[in-house]
Amino acid sequence: MLFNEKKPVGGTFLDLERAKKWDDRSTKLESNHLEKVKDIASKLKLTPESIVADLGCGSGFFTIELAGYCKKVFAIDISPIMLELLNGKLLINGISNIACYNKGILEYLSEHESNDLDALILQVSFHHLPDFWKNVAIYHMARILKPDGRVFLSDVIFSFPVSDYKECFKEMIDFIRLKGDDGLTKDTENHLLEEYSTFDWIIEGMFQKNGFKMISKDKKSSTYSDYIFQK
Repeated sequence: MLFNEKKPVGGTFLDLERAKKWDDRSTKLESNHLEKVKDIASKLKLTPESIVADLGCGSGFFTIELAGYCKKVFAIDISPIMLELLNGKLLINGISNIACYNKGILEYLSEHESNDLDALILQVSFHHLPDFWKNVAIYHMARILKPDGRVFLSDVIFSFPVSDYKECFKEMIDFIRLKGDDGLTKDTENHLLEEYSTFDWIIEGMFQKNGFKMISKDKKSSTYSDYIFQK
């Protein structure tokens, strides 16, 4: 028994035109994404022999650049449309070390049998799982990572007093409205109403309870943080 990751919650990318917009939106939100990938690779201690899984890879905005730092990338996404776009990019660019799998995050983690992965990446994707199922996913992360394997987590994670939620949500929506478009602003509003982002003390506790140590925390705002955890 597993959480149904195929059930639409919040913004979904099962429509081709909607999926195509994601790269443009990502560019607006992450204009320095090449430097970000380089930084992620360094923090994850990737080498030319590393094997990595990008969980919730989307159309491969970061995945393609990540492939240049390691031996193999497993690109995991619930949306076949997103993976279709990614496969098109792989053909155009002649990239052969990315393997795409149309699976949910929890589905992939629970089915992966061996502990042969050096690193896992969850970039704006972990919020699709409710907290209980996040915890189950983290249990499987610990199971399939090599000793000292690392996790990069970047997502909407709340670090404000709950009494401040109205002001913090307004700041988040105003930022997205400034950087994005009306569609992305609406997606953000739906995210806050329907999806499963959680508090920093909860996510940190889940990783620690499953045997991870927190290597770094980069709090971007009261509603967004980057983490590195190590097994």
